[in-house]
Amino acid sequence: MPAPDDIPGVGPVVALTYRDSKAVGAVFGLTPAKYQSGENNRTGAISRCGDEMMRMMLYEAAQSMLVRSTKYSWLKAWAMKIARHRGMKKAIVALARRLGRDHASP
Repeated sequence: MPAPDDIPGVGPVVALTYRDSKAVGAVFGLTPAKYQSGENNRTGAISRCGDEMMRMMLYEAAQSMLVRSTKYSWLKAWAMKIARHRGMKKAIVALARRLGRDHASP
């Protein structure tokens, strides 16, 4: 893997951020928000931090893949399994994270 300084057009901080593809969901704000104080420990909706346009595009792509597309794919089957157990909105967010994670790594 090239050093972050060797990747053209990518600064060292951005390259280090995307080196671990599992961090992409957090960068785009597609991870659950946490509230911890004393004895309270709640997990909320998505954190919505990071690039709003990228988050919207990933969410829209995931939604159209699940709701409008009739073509079969293993990724759609994976998300529909989540939708059966957890609900369609959570499945769409999970698929959006997966789309961002699988396509962001160099």
